[in-house]
Amino acid sequence: MGQQEIGSPQLIIDGHTIKAALFDLDGTLLTSQGHADPRTVDSIKRLRAASVLTGLCTGRGVANIEAHLEPWGLIGCLDVYVASGGVDIVDATLTKHERRALLAGTVIDTIIEHFADVPATPAVTIDGVVHALEASPTVRWFSERERMPYVVVPRQRLSCEGQPKLTFMLDPSHMNEACAAAATLPPDLEASGHPTAPYLFEFTNPGVSKEAALEVLMGWHGWSLDELLVFGDEENDIGMLKAAGVGVAMANGCDAARSAADFVTHGNDENGIGAFIDRYLP
Repeated sequence: MGQQEIGSPQLIIDGHTIKAALFDLDGTLLTSQGHADPRTVDSIKRLRAASVLTGLCTGRGVANIEAHLEPWGLIGCLDVYVASGGVDIVDATLTKHERRALLAGTVIDTIIEHFADVPATPAVTIDGVVHALEASPTVRWFSERERMPYVVVPRQRLSCEGQPKLTFMLDPSHMNEACAAAATLPPDLEASGHPTAPYLFEFTNPGVSKEAALEVLMGWHGWSLDELLVFGDEENDIGMLKAAGVGVAMANGCDAARSAADFVTHGNDENGIGAFIDRYLP
């Protein structure tokens, strides 16, 4: 992560003076091949040079992000991370790192039991390593695609302590079953679940969300969400797309994300972020 002095931002979009811009990773900043388009990277660097705070707002954990910055081509592009869906907030410009509410171990155990009949593999990520109940085809595929190692662990390893999130890895054809199972969990269970990719259904503490973390981050600088630009593509991005002054969805995003956004840009394989930034940056 780089660090910069924040001056007077030079980006105005639809009447909003943009002081910070945050990007979801998978399906947004990263292409379908799992890297960042050099044109997108160049536009983000130009945005940062224009005194706009830049960063990631992603479901990935901090360790995973930092292990991949170089292969993604993002060294020197970022000032902040909102990681694990809003659990961790890291700001290099202020040298601050705050960890918010975790998903309780007892809650994780309840969810895993409830999902017993869903063809999906539960997992948690600890220090950049996926801890899964089995080496299912989806786990192996995910590990290779995301360049994250995995280990097979007993169930109690997943629920022995609080975790940022619980992930179910599944074939996309079984996503409706996961959604149906989540809808029948006890209403007072302290967990919030939603799809975060076609092959992932994830749970976090209900007090955690990308938009809540972004409000904290902007507050650290004395800024409002009205001065924030965000990019996203999936259901877990809807809250931040609505909350930010300017929310931009990718053309490849889900219908609900595109409907929630102020703008829709090109897809993640078509330099969508860069094309949008370059329309407004002097």
